[in-house]
Amino acid sequence: MKKEDFELVRTKSGDELAAVVETLTTAGVPHRVSSSQAAFDITEVGRGDYPADMMVMVSRADLHAARLALEGSFAETELPADHFLHTASDEEILEILSVPADWDPFVVVHARRLAADRDIKPAEITVKSAEQIQALEMGRPAARWHLVLGWFSVLLGGIVGMGIGYSLAYMKESHAEGEFYTYDLRTREIGRWMMWSGVVMLVVWRFILASR
Repeated sequence: MKKEDFELVRTKSGDELAAVVETLTTAGVPHRVSSSQAAFDITEVGRGDYPADMMVMVSRADLHAARLALEGSFAETELPADHFLHTASDEEILEILSVPADWDPFVVVHARRLAADRDIKPAEITVKSAEQIQALEMGRPAARWHLVLGWFSVLLGGIVGMGIGYSLAYMKESHAEGEFYTYDLRTREIGRWMMWSGVVMLVVWRFILASR
């Protein structure tokens, strides 16, 4: 997967894959098809179902256009009677519509329809979306075991600890809304201390070994 590629649709259905590819091609949206199976022939698209997951990928620049095209193609479809959206709460509908890029366009189209039927206000969606973006901007704290492993690795010689510290301090995740640090500010600060402590310990251990 290319760094800036986003997974638009994942399916095992040949019919669904062919329909998505046709919709994007008609709309002039660049895309590519990949598979969780190593050997995949693009000419097989539309020739039955697949034993592995098939993913339709688009770039960040084309993501909005791709989703609009697919949502338009799903606008006239019916929601299956056994679909999970039928039993989704208002809060769950809000969760979907606050981060639509994290959901299949089919789900988003019907979630919007249900939101209108239930009189869920656009302002509620806007507030929820802002909360989701804020959570992404803040990042998450690292697991305690991750920190313990990092500091333990620093004491053992530095190199692994330096790597763990660097990942805690600078790792980012790419979302449709942008690129955000994976970890929160406190964790990133700990990561920087861990990284530089690893450098110091590496020098110390080399000095000790060289003096023997």
